Amino acid sequence: MAQHIPGIPQTESWVNAAHERLINGTEIQVAHEVLGVAEDQTINYLEPVVYDDVAGGLIPATDGTPAIGIAMGAVTTVEGDVKTLSVLRAGVLNPAAIAFGPSYDTEAKKAAAFRGAPAPTNIIVKANA
Repeated sequence: MAQHIPGIPQTESWVNAAHERLINGTEIQVAHEVLGVAEDQTINYLEPVVYDDVAGGLIPATDGTPAIGIAMGAVTTVEGDVKTLSVLRAGVLNPAAIAFGPSYDTEAKKAAAFRGAPAPTNIIVKANA
């Protein structure tokens, strides 16, 4: 970073190399839905989620159960909490931008994370070309 010299116009720029574009195509129109979060949960921003009827709301997804969407915010609940979260339910998404949990330990598992999810989920995982 250059030192600022009073009276001399200058600009400064930086690139966050860790930032990845989430939307990776236009084949599917992006759509979201606001859903309730189950008690005693921590859901991270951009983490795949499922709706668990037994728990009574959203929980983090794990490999083997089709995720219904991506959390568009972070939330932590405790017993008795009633919170909601916006969930991205449709779009073409970049796997590098999704906060997959440790059970998604291969590219194949990440690509299949949303396959078989109930409507209205319509997500395709597609890496940068």
